[in-house]
Amino acid sequence: MSTSLLPILHPTASRLHHQTGPKSVAGKQRSRLNAVKHSLSATDEVFLNGLKPSERTAFSQIRRGLCKFYEPETAYERLIVDRMAVHHLRMLRLYKLESDSFEILPLHKGPDQSILPHLDRLSRYDVRIERQLRILHNRLLSLYNQRLSNTLKSFPTRE
Repeated sequence: MSTSLLPILHPTASRLHHQTGPKSVAGKQRSRLNAVKHSLSATDEVFLNGLKPSERTAFSQIRRGLCKFYEPETAYERLIVDRMAVHHLRMLRLYKLESDSFEILPLHKGPDQSILPHLDRLSRYDVRIERQLRILHNRLLSLYNQRLSNTLKSFPTRE
Protein backbone atom coordinates (compact mmCIF):
# COMPACT_ATOMS: atom_id res chain seq x y z
CA MET A 1 0.00 0.00 0.00
CA SER A 2 1.24 3.42 -0.92
CA THR A 3 2.08 5.77 1.93
CA SER A 4 0.24 8.64 0.19
CA LEU A 5 -3.08 6.82 0.67
CA LEU A 6 -2.47 6.13 4.34
CA PRO A 7 -3.85 9.45 5.69
CA ILE A 8 -7.01 9.06 3.60
CA LEU A 9 -7.72 5.51 4.76
CA HIS A 10 -6.60 6.04 8.35
CA PRO A 11 -7.23 9.53 9.63
CA THR A 12 -4.68 10.69 12.13
CA ALA A 13 -5.61 11.50 15.69
CA SER A 14 -5.28 15.22 15.00
CA ARG A 15 -7.87 14.98 12.21
CA LEU A 16 -10.33 13.31 14.55
CA HIS A 17 -10.12 16.21 17.01
CA HIS A 18 -11.13 18.81 14.40
CA GLN A 19 -14.75 17.76 14.15
CA THR A 20 -17.22 20.60 14.12
CA GLY A 21 -20.46 21.04 15.98
CA PRO A 22 -21.43 21.80 19.55
CA LYS A 23 -20.36 19.44 22.28
CA SER A 24 -22.20 20.82 25.31
CA VAL A 25 -25.91 20.34 25.95
CA ALA A 26 -26.43 24.13 25.90
CA GLY A 27 -24.62 24.41 22.57
CA LYS A 28 -26.69 21.64 21.07
CA GLN A 29 -29.89 23.30 22.30
CA ARG A 30 -28.80 26.60 20.71
CA SER A 31 -27.89 25.07 17.38
CA ARG A 32 -30.82 22.67 16.97
CA LEU A 33 -33.00 25.32 15.33
CA ASN A 34 -30.35 26.77 13.01
CA ALA A 35 -32.27 25.51 9.99
CA VAL A 36 -35.36 27.53 10.90
CA LYS A 37 -33.78 30.95 11.42
CA HIS A 38 -36.31 32.70 9.20
CA SER A 39 -39.01 30.07 9.94
CA LEU A 40 -40.25 30.00 6.36
CA SER A 41 -39.89 26.23 6.23
CA ALA A 42 -40.58 25.54 9.91
CA THR A 43 -43.67 23.78 11.15
CA ASP A 44 -46.58 26.03 12.07
CA GLU A 45 -45.95 25.41 15.77
CA VAL A 46 -42.28 26.41 15.61
CA PHE A 47 -43.17 29.39 13.45
CA LEU A 48 -45.84 30.64 15.87
CA ASN A 49 -43.65 30.08 18.94
CA GLY A 50 -40.92 32.27 17.44
CA LEU A 51 -43.10 35.29 16.68
CA LYS A 52 -42.09 38.72 17.91
CA PRO A 53 -44.76 40.80 19.70
CA SER A 54 -45.37 42.92 16.59
CA GLU A 55 -45.77 39.77 14.52
CA ARG A 56 -48.23 38.35 17.06
CA THR A 57 -50.34 41.48 16.62
CA ALA A 58 -50.13 41.17 12.84
CA PHE A 59 -51.10 37.48 13.08
CA SER A 60 -54.16 38.35 15.17
CA GLN A 61 -55.22 41.00 12.67
CA ILE A 62 -54.72 38.67 9.71
CA ARG A 63 -56.62 35.89 11.45
CA ARG A 64 -59.52 38.21 12.34
CA GLY A 65 -59.71 39.44 8.74
CA LEU A 66 -59.70 35.91 7.35
CA CYS A 67 -62.36 34.80 9.84
CA LYS A 68 -64.51 37.76 8.84
CA PHE A 69 -64.05 36.94 5.14
CA TYR A 70 -64.47 33.15 5.27
CA GLU A 71 -66.84 32.92 8.27
CA PRO A 72 -65.77 29.43 9.37
CA GLU A 73 -68.45 27.48 11.20
CA THR A 74 -66.80 24.18 12.08
CA ALA A 75 -63.60 23.46 13.97
CA TYR A 76 -62.03 22.09 10.79
CA GLU A 77 -62.86 25.27 8.88
CA ARG A 78 -61.36 27.37 11.71
CA LEU A 79 -58.22 25.22 11.56
CA ILE A 80 -57.88 25.86 7.84
CA VAL A 81 -58.36 29.61 8.37
CA ASP A 82 -55.69 29.52 11.11
CA ARG A 83 -53.27 27.80 8.74
CA MET A 84 -54.05 30.40 6.10
CA ALA A 85 -53.24 33.14 8.62
CA VAL A 86 -49.88 31.48 9.34
CA HIS A 87 -49.08 31.36 5.63
CA HIS A 88 -50.06 35.00 5.15
CA LEU A 89 -47.75 35.96 8.01
CA ARG A 90 -44.97 33.92 6.40
CA MET A 91 -45.51 35.93 3.22
CA LEU A 92 -45.16 39.15 5.21
CA ARG A 93 -41.93 37.88 6.77
CA LEU A 94 -40.68 36.84 3.34
CA TYR A 95 -41.39 40.28 1.89
CA LYS A 96 -39.60 41.89 4.83
CA LEU A 97 -36.56 39.64 4.29
CA GLU A 98 -36.51 40.57 0.62
CA SER A 99 -36.76 44.30 1.28
CA ASP A 100 -34.12 44.09 4.01
CA SER A 101 -31.81 42.31 1.56
CA PHE A 102 -32.07 45.19 -0.88
CA GLU A 103 -31.49 47.80 1.84
CA ILE A 104 -28.49 46.07 3.42
CA LEU A 105 -26.63 44.80 0.35
CA PRO A 106 -26.35 46.20 -3.14
CA LEU A 107 -27.68 43.93 -5.86
CA HIS A 108 -24.19 43.34 -7.29
CA LYS A 109 -21.08 43.75 -5.19
CA GLY A 110 -18.82 41.78 -7.45
CA PRO A 111 -18.82 38.73 -9.70
CA ASP A 112 -18.89 36.29 -6.78
CA GLN A 113 -20.75 38.40 -4.20
CA SER A 114 -24.29 38.81 -5.51
CA ILE A 115 -27.44 38.47 -3.42
CA LEU A 116 -29.37 37.18 -6.45
CA PRO A 117 -29.06 33.50 -5.43
CA HIS A 118 -30.36 34.42 -1.97
CA LEU A 119 -33.36 36.25 -3.46
CA ASP A 120 -34.00 33.33 -5.80
CA ARG A 121 -34.25 31.03 -2.79
CA LEU A 122 -36.70 33.43 -1.17
CA SER A 123 -38.82 33.54 -4.32
CA ARG A 124 -39.08 29.75 -4.19
CA TYR A 125 -40.58 30.09 -0.71
CA ASP A 126 -43.00 32.65 -2.15
CA VAL A 127 -44.22 30.14 -4.74
CA ARG A 128 -44.58 27.38 -2.13
CA ILE A 129 -46.52 29.59 0.27
CA GLU A 130 -48.86 30.82 -2.47
CA ARG A 131 -49.47 27.23 -3.53
CA GLN A 132 -50.35 26.25 0.05
CA LEU A 133 -52.72 29.22 0.30
CA ARG A 134 -54.49 28.17 -2.92
CA ILE A 135 -54.82 24.60 -1.62
CA LEU A 136 -56.30 25.79 1.68
CA HIS A 137 -58.65 28.22 -0.06
CA ASN A 138 -59.89 25.48 -2.39
CA ARG A 139 -60.34 23.12 0.55
CA LEU A 140 -62.53 25.71 2.29
CA LEU A 141 -64.58 26.28 -0.85
CA SER A 142 -65.09 22.55 -1.14
CA LEU A 143 -66.30 22.37 2.47
CA TYR A 144 -68.67 25.30 1.90
CA ASN A 145 -70.06 23.67 -1.24
CA GLN A 146 -70.65 20.42 0.67
CA ARG A 147 -72.40 22.33 3.44
CA LEU A 148 -74.53 24.23 0.93
CA SER A 149 -75.55 21.09 -0.94
CA ASN A 150 -76.46 19.37 2.35
CA THR A 151 -78.54 22.40 3.37
CA LEU A 152 -80.34 22.47 0.05
CA LYS A 153 -81.11 18.75 0.31
CA SER A 154 -82.69 19.26 3.74
CA PHE A 155 -85.20 21.87 2.49
CA PRO A 156 -88.60 20.41 1.60
CA THR A 157 -89.46 20.73 -2.05
CA ARG A 158 -92.82 21.87 -3.37
CA GLU A 159 -94.60 19.61 -5.73
